[in-house]
Amino acid sequence: MDLSSRRAQSVATALTQDYAFAAGRLTASGAGPTMRGAPNDTEEGRAKNRRVELVAK
Repeated sequence: MDLSSRRAQSVATALTQDYAFAAGRLTASGAGPTMRGAPNDTEEGRAKNRRVELVAK
């Protein structure tokens, strides 16, 4: 969960600093193992699980 939260925060920071998104429009939240998109037993599966999804507020 910690890694997932840090990844989400990193993306939110990049969007505000590098792409001029308003910080008030973003909330970083990590889902960790609760929202897997693929099994973690292969490198390809782990790569698919390293993702960030943007959800409109």
